[in-house]
Amino acid sequence: VVVARRAPRPVGFAGANANADTGGRALALGLACVVLGLAIVSAGLPMLADSKASAALAVSNDASEAELERAAAQADLAARLDPTAVRALLAAAAIEQGRGRLIDAQRYLLQAVRRQPYNSAAWERLLRLALATADRPGAQAATRRLLELDPRGTPARALAGRLVLFRAPA
Repeated sequence: VVVARRAPRPVGFAGANANADTGGRALALGLACVVLGLAIVSAGLPMLADSKASAALAVSNDASEAELERAAAQADLAARLDPTAVRALLAAAAIEQGRGRLIDAQRYLLQAVRRQPYNSAAWERLLRLALATADRPGAQAATRRLLELDPRGTPARALAGRLVLFRAPA
């Protein structure tokens, strides 16, 4: 019976290569974990932001001031969590408009149209607010943009008609 045994490796140059190879694998594994973690976070933040925006919109205008303040804070947080979406900004604008804070509502709507200049819903909300606050230049600019985005849309044409009536002398 012949038994073969492996000869022990000398600790010279080959041992250093084995340690470098193990270190490289550990570095690659660590980098892969970081990339995977970033992918999970980047996918999760928009969902969290959407959830916060939905929660903010669920609060009615006849809620207490404390509830409205919490809803406004949730909408603001959602807007910061997802810097490309406008849903949270539209929610914040609705809350502020319901609270009678029209300047704050306008600020949120202007942020929304800057984030998504092709979003006709954001332009329509901005136009409605401009008409409600008698902001003629703002209403004219919002009307032009809304009609560029949605020339055949019924809300766009109806609001443009209100602007014509708004501009007519009494």
